[in-house]
Amino acid sequence: MNSMNTGRKTESDIKRIAIIYICTGKYQIFWDNFYRSSTGYLLTMHDKHYFVFTDSSSIVNSGNITVIYKKPEGFPTDSLLRFRMFSSIADRLRDYDYVYFFNSNLIFTAPVNEEIFPDNYISGLAGVIHTGYFNKHHFWFPYERDPASKAMIPHKYVKYRYYMGAFFGGRTSAFVQMSEECDRWVTDDLEKGIIAVYHDESHLNRYFIDREILELDPSYAYPEGWNIPFVPRIIILNKVIHGGPEFDKMAGISPVKKVKNKFWFIFKTLKWYFK
Repeated sequence: MNSMNTGRKTESDIKRIAIIYICTGKYQIFWDNFYRSSTGYLLTMHDKHYFVFTDSSSIVNSGNITVIYKKPEGFPTDSLLRFRMFSSIADRLRDYDYVYFFNSNLIFTAPVNEEIFPDNYISGLAGVIHTGYFNKHHFWFPYERDPASKAMIPHKYVKYRYYMGAFFGGRTSAFVQMSEECDRWVTDDLEKGIIAVYHDESHLNRYFIDREILELDPSYAYPEGWNIPFVPRIIILNKVIHGGPEFDKMAGISPVKKVKNKFWFIFKTLKWYFK
């Protein structure tokens, strides 16, 4: 009797999945809920192993958890250099069929299964359409516009998307190749004194735009408290609500500064759009 008739997977059907998770410093508060919810909802018919970059003494190695010590370096370094973290364990990742990265403040609220496997895409990669831009014209996408940056996206494409850096992955070989290339881009930028506008997410979007990837809708990264036309599978917890005001990266920016930033964004985008 085959597995299609029994509803059970054979040994060859079961895939090995590497989950990468970063929770340095205060972000360790999100680990328990992430782990518990992903155990219950994420690829439950497959073998998952968690690679956790952390400085927390309460997260320890176990049968399905490997802890990699990582001290916090502050914002935006902890985010910007995540591709370097991924590349540092490339040899271990190659033991797995698929690799997925998840932001620390995500929790699963519904099953997430093989639909996230990008098996029908040459790129071997999957990404989530950003919840803030799924219904906007690409003029408003916060791409890096500086031509000196490796993350800069020129205005020459027929199809534009803006992907969220909170959840992405795919076949292991493709994930490792992407991580190594994006790490080189980030390093090149830093050597020139450049930090892309949205850090690692800017480089991720630059990498994806030249490739056909599996596009996951915003239900896979649904911000807590939002009202958008998707049924959430993965919720992005509000870090300020759950962790306190120290998580608010906008707290020190005055209303005047925010208005100036908006006008500067529009100015740069007009130059990019009509070039």
